[in-house]
Amino acid sequence: MNAVPKTETAESNPDSLYTPLACAVRELRKRREDAGLARKVAEFLDGRKPPHFQDEPRALHWPTVASPNIWMHEVHVAADQMGIMPLVFEYQRDKFHPGNETKRHLGQLRFFLGRDRHGSPRTRCLNAVDVNGAAGKPFERIHSHNGQGFIDFHHGLLRRYFPQTEAHDMSGWIESWPTIDAFYDAYLSLCIRNCVLLESFRTEGSERELTEQVVLPAWHRALERFGVKPLIVALEPVSGPLDLYWYSYPAEVEPLARQALNGGSPKG
Repeated sequence: MNAVPKTETAESNPDSLYTPLACAVRELRKRREDAGLARKVAEFLDGRKPPHFQDEPRALHWPTVASPNIWMHEVHVAADQMGIMPLVFEYQRDKFHPGNETKRHLGQLRFFLGRDRHGSPRTRCLNAVDVNGAAGKPFERIHSHNGQGFIDFHHGLLRRYFPQTEAHDMSGWIESWPTIDAFYDAYLSLCIRNCVLLESFRTEGSERELTEQVVLPAWHRALERFGVKPLIVALEPVSGPLDLYWYSYPAEVEPLARQALNGGSPKG
């Protein structure tokens, strides 16, 4: 296998971790015709490929819990542009940590109201849970303020806005791998020919350590193992100041969320 020039690696240029949207779907369809590549991926996963990947390529989004936030809306826009169906995997046994922006804003919902004259997002908050009281608890054991299971609360909102979305709890599959490195090796192998991953691995803030110490090494191992890089499309900017837009919900979700937390049904 030809060595990849250092100037093109994610180690020296994090942007090379990603593939432009239009290029990603073309490359995915090309790779699906490569029998040798299919064999390599199958041998590596050794029968442990999730059954949700069948005949058609997918656009994969992997949040902790599926919810109709702006990320989910952007995932559907990107999937439509690529002409492939979205697929959502969850990690419901993951633990809630208020210091993690993605997780925090599942508990403290922000609704995007536009931007001020400086370009900063204007938002309004709604606490769906006791954010501090839920710290350290698995998502599957948390309840929202109306007594409803926290995951059920989010899935109720999701069904209203994206009723056809497939969301699958992959906790068992995630925890079947002995180390975080082994999990990321398997995770990124799915993005070789089965799907385009819609994800932004931030290089600043609370996610920097994971990106630099786990994701980038796994990306290099995948490139060396398969001869092609995992297909990852970044939706959110991966560096620079954190933009709360990406951790918010469209404003039209707010009335439904408030209704659900006041004892109403999230089903439309």
